[in-house]
Amino acid sequence: MNLNKKFLKNELIWLTSIGCEIIETDSYIIVKNKLIKTEDFNFLLLKRIIPEIKIIKIMKNHHLQFLKVAEKIVSYTIFIKERTEDINYVANYNREALDFLMKKSDNLYISSEKKWAVIFPQERLFSKTIVPYTICWGSDRIGKICLVFLDDIIGIYDFEIYPPFRNKGYAKQFFSSLLDKGSSSQTHQVFIQTWRENISANNLYFSQGFKVLDKYYYFKLKNFY
Repeated sequence: MNLNKKFLKNELIWLTSIGCEIIETDSYIIVKNKLIKTEDFNFLLLKRIIPEIKIIKIMKNHHLQFLKVAEKIVSYTIFIKERTEDINYVANYNREALDFLMKKSDNLYISSEKKWAVIFPQERLFSKTIVPYTICWGSDRIGKICLVFLDDIIGIYDFEIYPPFRNKGYAKQFFSSLLDKGSSSQTHQVFIQTWRENISANNLYFSQGFKVLDKYYYFKLKNFY
């Protein structure tokens, strides 16, 4: 299984944890969420290019307005390209560094025992594979993160530094502590995703050594009903 497929499988695990219904075939993946109506959680993702008329039939059968693809499409005529696009980043992390981050200290660490203040918009399905952590600085709860563990890959989701603690360098310190800059041979891969317009997140990931793995583009069905 190549890296793109591994990260996609990791993301589908997270999407299931937030209440999304996943339908997968050899040609496409359907993601639907009854509570969250945005394109991030309700789309048809193509694994390969298939005829437009077939795509429209599938989308209308499942009441989907958004098409998601890993390449720009110019031949489809009944879709409007959305301005936004998802960017998938990859970097190496050191397992020992992650273990160290999980140990309580007077500085920065993550705790699975300290619960998130709010679960929104619905209850989450956490497990040994999908673990929520509170980001702490000493006794202060400064943010949250969810890690999805799949083989030697971890996916980072729900990453947030809470407003009172932003612009203090905590996000940079977290990634600096987690990521391997080539000093160790015992490295594994970590995946994170954001959208193109999220300039601060993109700048942060680039500054910490993440590299772009791929991009996903969104298209909207013109005649949606």
